[in-house]
Amino acid sequence: MTELTVVIVLAGLVTIGLVTFYFNSQATWIDGSTQAMTQREGTGLVEIMADTIRFATSAEVNNSPDPLHQQLILRDQYDVVIGQFVWNSSDSLIHYAFGPTAIDQGPLMTSKVTRFQLDKDNKLVYLRLLELRSANDQLVRTSSTMAMLNAPIP
Repeated sequence: MTELTVVIVLAGLVTIGLVTFYFNSQATWIDGSTQAMTQREGTGLVEIMADTIRFATSAEVNNSPDPLHQQLILRDQYDVVIGQFVWNSSDSLIHYAFGPTAIDQGPLMTSKVTRFQLDKDNKLVYLRLLELRSANDQLVRTSSTMAMLNAPIP
C-alpha cells in the first residue's frame, strides 16, 4: 500500500509539473503573438505612410492635439491637401483623412497609439516615434524615414 501511495503522489507531481509547463508555454505564446500582431500593424502603418508620402510635394507637421500625438498634412504641387495622418483622441488610433476636405477614412489599425511623433525637412518625413500598446499592454516602438519623391530640389 505504501508503494502505491508513493507512485500516486509522484505521478500527481509529474502531472502538475506538465500542466504548469503547458499553461506557462501557452501564456508565453499568446504574449508573443499579440506583440507580433501589434508590430505588424505598426509596419503596415509605416508602409501606408511611405506610399502616400511618395506622391507629396510638401509636408506639414502639427502639434495637434499635443506634441506626443502629432498630425501630418501632405500637399501636392498645387498646394492642395492630398491626405492627412491624424491621431484621434476619442479612440487613440491613427486615422487617414483624404483630400482637401479631410474626409476621414477611419482608423488604419486596431492597436492603441500612445505616441505619434513626426518631423520633416525639404524632401524627407521622419517618423521619430510610433509607440503602440499591444493587447497584453506591452509597448511596441518603431521609427522610419520616408521620402517625398515629388518634392522640389532646394
